[in-house]
Amino acid sequence: MIFEMKKILKTPLVWLFFLLSFVVLFLPFLFSQFNQYEFSITMMLDSQLNQVGFELMGDPENEFNLAQRHYLEEMLSGINLEDNERVLRAELSHLAFLQTQDPALVMTGVREFDFDKDQAVLSSLLERGLPYVLPRTPVRDLPLMQYWQEFFLENTSLYLIMLALFIVTIITNEKRGTSQDLAGITPISLMNVLAKRMLATLSVVLSLFIVPFVLVSLVITFLNGFGSWSYPIYINAQLHDIGSLLLQNIGMLILWLIVYSLAGFLLNYLTGSFPITLGIVLFVSVFLQTIYLQNPRMIGRAVMALRNSFVFSQGIFGIGGVGAEAFFSNSVLGLLVASTLFAFGSVVYVKKAGRI
Repeated sequence: MIFEMKKILKTPLVWLFFLLSFVVLFLPFLFSQFNQYEFSITMMLDSQLNQVGFELMGDPENEFNLAQRHYLEEMLSGINLEDNERVLRAELSHLAFLQTQDPALVMTGVREFDFDKDQAVLSSLLERGLPYVLPRTPVRDLPLMQYWQEFFLENTSLYLIMLALFIVTIITNEKRGTSQDLAGITPISLMNVLAKRMLATLSVVLSLFIVPFVLVSLVITFLNGFGSWSYPIYINAQLHDIGSLLLQNIGMLILWLIVYSLAGFLLNYLTGSFPITLGIVLFVSVFLQTIYLQNPRMIGRAVMALRNSFVFSQGIFGIGGVGAEAFFSNSVLGLLVASTLFAFGSVVYVKKAGRI
């Protein structure tokens, strides 16, 4: 296995893939860092306070604007003093006031309020004594937990497809003649060679995600802090810990990388062609995002199970709620079954062909 890993790592493209994976994971931070139109929370609140002050000059007794000014002053004071409880109480008090007002006035310029969601999250944060991450905080200022929430909510699909391209390139490398196949001249059994090759490839493939993920996590934590593992996320009328959702997202992503790798092995053996293997993998990835079958039969159910797993892996931060645990379990089971079938197919092919 070590020999196989060294052989893969000698390919310059693999190191390019590591770099690209790091850049893509870090890209939201870089984009936000150099986005001159993305303002900090305090700048937005200051701007709103100036606007409210201007409006009060024309109507000094306006109840709504007076409440807005008090809220904005409390928010800015709490943020500047790093008084988390003061910020949370200002938000809760303001929410209570807004619920008594005309819905047309609820838009404040910072965000549109979802009263049930905001009250549940704010009350939970106050009860647990957790630091509050304000809505519309620029990505460059987000702590680690919220950074990954933002990334996986928006970019999982494209990142997964990019990794699929890397996987197919690595697996089809030997068939395209860029490394020497020693399977035919070694006294070790073909199954032994196949197992070592699969394990070595899977190790490198998982490293393409895990190593850049850890490096980016270290950078974000150093710059903005870790955040809170138990920070509440409100989805479908339920509160979930951000850490558990993140673990599910990472677990699903790793399972999909395993599925792509084992499918790549089988397709490479069957086609022997990089373009065909890549084309099939990319087509299936896009197909799984768009297909929906009404009353599917046995094969259709298998397709739908993969489709649901693919969609769920990209939407964990947006699904949650009642039944999400069963959905997650079924998705994991579907991916494990698919991995087993692809691996079994490769074993059958190697046994029949008598070569790797």
